[in-house]
Amino acid sequence: MIQFKAISILVLGALAVQGCGPAFSLAPRSTLAKAGPDGSSLTRSVSAVCVANQHVRDNACVACGAGTTNAAGDDASGANTSCYAGMPSCQGLAANCGAGESCCASPTVTGGMFNRDNNASYPATVSSFRLDKYEVTVGRFRNFVAAVVGGWKPASGSGKHTHLNSGAGLANSAGGGNEPGWDTSWNTNLPADKATWDGSSSLACNTNYQTWTANSGGNETKPINCVNWYQSAAFCIWDGGFLPSEAEWNYAAAGGSEQRQYPWGAAVPGANASLAVYGCYFNGAEPCIGVTNIAPVGSVVAGNGLYGQADLAGNVWEWNLDWYATYADSCDNCANSAIASYLVDHPDSTEAVEKHRVARGGSFRDDAQYLLSSYQGFSTHSNRNDTLGLRCARTP
Repeated sequence: MIQFKAISILVLGALAVQGCGPAFSLAPRSTLAKAGPDGSSLTRSVSAVCVANQHVRDNACVACGAGTTNAAGDDASGANTSCYAGMPSCQGLAANCGAGESCCASPTVTGGMFNRDNNASYPATVSSFRLDKYEVTVGRFRNFVAAVVGGWKPASGSGKHTHLNSGAGLANSAGGGNEPGWDTSWNTNLPADKATWDGSSSLACNTNYQTWTANSGGNETKPINCVNWYQSAAFCIWDGGFLPSEAEWNYAAAGGSEQRQYPWGAAVPGANASLAVYGCYFNGAEPCIGVTNIAPVGSVVAGNGLYGQADLAGNVWEWNLDWYATYADSCDNCANSAIASYLVDHPDSTEAVEKHRVARGGSFRDDAQYLLSSYQGFSTHSNRNDTLGLRCARTP
């Protein structure tokens, strides 16, 4: 069901609706440190699992060299492994996103001050960060699924904005403290077998619109959909980043202090896909007919934001870090890290007992009003839907 808070809040509810609006059903073991022969830091262990940006050399976890990376999860008791340039999700993938570049391109968003939702009552300060140019593709998510099936899980507390507040991460706008990072109780959202990922309870959530296929195929550069919040957060951790806070995502979409109405500016999109993939206009018109209405990421260059990100409006909604709640009056590198309830602002809702995370940007089947940088959608954190995807943020 879709409901609104004032005119700027979109609820990614549980029931489909007709028309152009959105349809939603919406750790390492003990180790001993040791110096390597080249001066690099080794972590010697009995059956240790290497953390992110380490690889195995002579049964020890070794830090990757400058400019290279590796996903967490290499077993130090096994064969030597290597680091490589780029992000784990793009390992082995062609540079075929947008006009022919790496699907892992991640431009810098220069920090500053702006008004959340273009409302002067809600000022915020955002430090510089990187935000991936493209929504996470099927091909990139396929590498993640392989890593999870191979045994990788996020470490407790991982996924924080460690470049802020001496490593503590974003301030909690709903009270004291900072973002908590990954909770290992959430690991139940990461199936250990590929058959579950391939099933209707996971990435095959809608046979007509799911972008995932059990084997590599023609959708590899389309955005992954049918992912819940937990899987999205885990992907970003595995790939060396984190989910963007709502303030960060909104800042990028609004062009910072330019306070853009849409990521590209003030122009209202027409009855076509020249500025955004929305309203079923990509390869058709309302009503949508299937996965062909979802575009390969970066297909609409004219709709890019100020800092270079593609598809900040349309294609798929993007999960944010925050719990949905009323904004704090001001925000200095903050996120709402306290569990919030829909009941707070919607006492008449039949979903009042549900907890919601923020999602933004609109999707391939939505009207233009949902593409505004000021629109705030939210959905239950366990929800998976053919209009829900993700994009990762990273340290600057």
